[in-house]
Amino acid sequence: MNQNIKRAERPDKSLFMTMMGVIFLIFAVAPAYWAYYNFGLHRGQVAFVSELQASSEQFLTPNERKERINRISFNSSMANRYRREMLLSAAGSFVLFGIALLLFRKALKARKIKPQYELIDWRTIPMPTSRIEVRQKRIYDVLSAFVVIFFGGMILLMLTNGIRNASVILSVLILASLSVFCFLQLRAKRQTLRLFDASGITRGDGRQFSWNEFCGVVTRIDINYAREQYVWRIELAFANGEAAWIIPHRIKNAEDVFNYVAALPRAFLKDS
Repeated sequence: MNQNIKRAERPDKSLFMTMMGVIFLIFAVAPAYWAYYNFGLHRGQVAFVSELQASSEQFLTPNERKERINRISFNSSMANRYRREMLLSAAGSFVLFGIALLLFRKALKARKIKPQYELIDWRTIPMPTSRIEVRQKRIYDVLSAFVVIFFGGMILLMLTNGIRNASVILSVLILASLSVFCFLQLRAKRQTLRLFDASGITRGDGRQFSWNEFCGVVTRIDINYAREQYVWRIELAFANGEAAWIIPHRIKNAEDVFNYVAALPRAFLKDS
């Protein structure tokens, strides 16, 4: 690979920030619920203590008065405990919610920035002699459908067994996570390269790009858990920051696709 190629900032920065924002937003739900739950307990204890204090001592025996004082002291202590837990949980929820908003703000800023590459002279592009269809492995669609059905069934099961606060909160968390998962899968499907031909390429969302808009190939490298580099995505860059994706491990006819992609010129970032 040409070492003089300028590398762009990772284009998924906006998506990454959005995902992290959603994660922090999900985590903010639990302490918010706990704060609300403790608020109810605190309010109940305060009302009970007020009722005890307002009741008359005229007909109480000394033991009953002592028991009444102990109950007031105990329930006041519990009220203070619930109040502390409510404030701490609310503070934690606000912090997590604030981080989520900050990440969403950064995501909006990053979304406006798309890497711009120099246009390639289309006469230097080796045109495919025949139509090359990029065939995707179906196993990933099956696995995605299984995840949706499994977790969707869990949500229905929890809700049909009775509407409880805990089940509702857990259902919201699962639904939020499932929504992020579905969004990522649909986005990848729409951005994925579908076919090459002499006129250009067609993407999963049906959009077509001609070779005179082609800006070159960009190889995205990542690091796995073993700290080893691997190609996680190949992009065919086009004018105006558009791109079509090739996700290597999802390609069924990888040899045909990568033999052609290897012959295409690499991308160079425009000078700012």
